[in-house]
Amino acid sequence: MVIREIDLQQLGFEKVVITPEESGDPLGFYYYEYNLSEENDNLCLISQESDRISDDIWIVKLFETGDYVFQKRDELKDFISSMLKYKKSINIKP
Repeated sequence: MVIREIDLQQLGFEKVVITPEESGDPLGFYYYEYNLSEENDNLCLISQESDRISDDIWIVKLFETGDYVFQKRDELKDFISSMLKYKKSINIKP
């Protein structure tokens, strides 16, 4: 199943709105992001921009890499679940 906007919302993605003033586009746009780490801002999932969406089909990738691209809802959900499974909730000192 493809990724729809409602899927991003249900998975906990945050909507980031870029105003017309910020974008230089008369309509502005928005995208979704999901931070996988509080310590590393680059470790996040990011969607396409809303002005590039057709038929409510969204694509998500790991920020600043083309190595991890998600086009199916279940694959994206599994990836997030796997990442969260190993996320440390407390700092462990060696």
